[in-house]
Amino acid sequence: MRRYYALLRRGGLLQLVKVLGEETVLAETSCPWSFGEARGFALEVRGGVVRAWLDGELLLEARDGEEPLPGGAVGLVCEEGTVTCEAVRVTPLRGDVSRPQGDPISRPPFP
Repeated sequence: MRRYYALLRRGGLLQLVKVLGEETVLAETSCPWSFGEARGFALEVRGGVVRAWLDGELLLEARDGEEPLPGGAVGLVCEEGTVTCEAVRVTPLRGDVSRPQGDPISRPPFP
């Protein structure tokens, strides 16, 4: 069974999606991006609330009112082309959720 939350960049959009058998877009926003530009992403799931940050700024927030996913794993997905990654961090939820915990994934230098 396919079941997960994801932060996806498709075309010029950044999307928060839920997959539970079929895909549902929970929220989306415009996201201009130049080839080779390094960006920092953070995704947080707390109960039925899913939040996404880009370069330390909260961009998307959605409430999954229908059958929120109680747990799961972490993964990186590349549907087309290539992706590079400097670091992936998984941290337990705690405290204030107005910002992701720890150092929100900052922009790494791009060679």
